[in-house]
Amino acid sequence: MTFDITSIRFLYDLLISSCDADEAMFQQFSNHLLDHSSAVLPLRRRCDSHIEFRFQGCFGFGGKFYIQGDKMWVAGYKEDMTPERKKRCKIVNEFLKLISSAWTKE
Repeated sequence: MTFDITSIRFLYDLLISSCDADEAMFQQFSNHLLDHSSAVLPLRRRCDSHIEFRFQGCFGFGGKFYIQGDKMWVAGYKEDMTPERKKRCKIVNEFLKLISSAWTKE
């Protein structure tokens, strides 16, 4: 999966709007994705490894965003997952699956 700053911003905006991620953590998120990626073209990066970023948000301390290969998802600690959190997680993951599918076709 290939990233540039626009796609990273899009993903983090999704985490903000859907998972209550903190805007103040965007730069950490961006740096984390770019640090774990390899250069393909200037300002575009390919994610070649497993990435895990703790954004917390509505999932509590265990709220994390993951990338592995061409898959992206969010999750939280099982013991913290209320019915509302599970529902929100499922909806966000369905959306991330659609994004992953579209981006891997590029």
